[in-house]
Amino acid sequence: MDLSLAAIASLEARGISREALYAQLDQFEQGTQYARIVAPAQIGDGIQKFSSSKAQRLVDLFESTGPGMAPEKFVPASGAATRMFQFMHRFVQDGTWTPEMEQLALRWRELPFSKEWAKGSPARQLQKQDWRSFALYLLEADGLNYGYLPKALIPFHGPNTRPRTPIMEQIAETGAYALDETNTGRLHFTISPEHLTAFQNHIQSMGQRPFHLNWSYSFQQASTDTVAVDTHNHVVIDSNGGLVFRPGGHGSLIHNLNQLKQPLIFIKNIDNVGPPSALPLIAYHKKVLAGYALELHEGITNCLRDAPWDNPQKLRDTSQWIHDHLGLKIPKSLEHDAERLERWLRRPLRVCGMVRNEGQPGGGPFWVQGDDGCESLQIVEMSQINLKDPEMAGIISQATHFNPVDIVCMTHGPDGQPYNLIDFTDPNAYFISEKSIQGKPIKALEWPGLWNGGMANWNTAFIEVPLDVFRPVKTILDLLHPNHLT
Repeated sequence: MDLSLAAIASLEARGISREALYAQLDQFEQGTQYARIVAPAQIGDGIQKFSSSKAQRLVDLFESTGPGMAPEKFVPASGAATRMFQFMHRFVQDGTWTPEMEQLALRWRELPFSKEWAKGSPARQLQKQDWRSFALYLLEADGLNYGYLPKALIPFHGPNTRPRTPIMEQIAETGAYALDETNTGRLHFTISPEHLTAFQNHIQSMGQRPFHLNWSYSFQQASTDTVAVDTHNHVVIDSNGGLVFRPGGHGSLIHNLNQLKQPLIFIKNIDNVGPPSALPLIAYHKKVLAGYALELHEGITNCLRDAPWDNPQKLRDTSQWIHDHLGLKIPKSLEHDAERLERWLRRPLRVCGMVRNEGQPGGGPFWVQGDDGCESLQIVEMSQINLKDPEMAGIISQATHFNPVDIVCMTHGPDGQPYNLIDFTDPNAYFISEKSIQGKPIKALEWPGLWNGGMANWNTAFIEVPLDVFRPVKTILDLLHPNHLT
């Protein structure tokens, strides 16, 4: 394909090579590559459930060892709150009075920002005809502007105390389970450039805390953007002759994670936080996951210390240990392949909390078959599964657990050297979505969550954690759930 000077300039501005562009165009031609799920991960087959004594032993292991590794917390926080107020935006636009609006009208005073919101209307008892101006005050720039802020800056907890934002709760969590031996907590946010000043001002306004906070940030890299194409897979050209690009999706954040220097990293979504009363429970189970990550890291080190393996029994034992602990079912034809076993051991490690599925939308834990015939534990989004295939639909119907994004990572090998995390992604874990630009249909190439294709070739362990540690906020009404009012 011949590229104009303007098209070449738009590539260079993002640091995208021509080879990468051509690879993306090939992916559009191939279409979405669906995951070959073979079974849901369940208790006893891919998901472990620890006894209270085992959990406490892992907490003790983390508390005695983890601080020396100077852990860091990684929080994707660039998401806008637009969907959080979606039904309110619709009401403002066309006056649609939905059951969600009815519930909000009855209980709005329980929200953490109710006092600020009340300033937008002199009426003490709002009627439906008053609600449009009231909603506008909450959503628009000449009021609170919550409809356009990132979730990180919207108060989630209150209202009887000082309203607490997700940033405040994430910082409190850092102090509860991610401090090093010098009482320092490291916290990294991925944010959008336009919100940087607001983040900085908000964190500075919080005042003193009982530990030293070393916080940092990064933006999603422009080099991870993907080109837009039309319905015939031809590149879309803008008015200046350049290529049109779109953000490559949440999976692109693997590049941000790869920049962190600490070997032990906690990952959690910005909107999955509880009020201060929930902190002890949340911190305890985070320490359980981290303790198990340390235990597995030691096990990997011990396996590699005995290499090279010079007898069939040692190879079988190693293959079995990988199966039992690292989420990989190895075919008998490969269990004596010493080189491959060692390569499987030398991979970054993730320990992921899983909760019982009570109807939450989103990804979950499955056994997925790879091209080499191995089955591995993966977190799979529904967009990665061919839902029109009856066999796939049947497997999904048997799933028992849901991914709350409660992850602890070990990103360094036994030799203390960091892995290049980009080497362990699955470039075929992508999907193609339909969008529009100025009313014209286009197609976009996206990589699903950081923990999907971005971590597809990591060693993986799934652990059941209580549903109470999962407290997401997807809409404003979630703030009225008891999990956020206690």
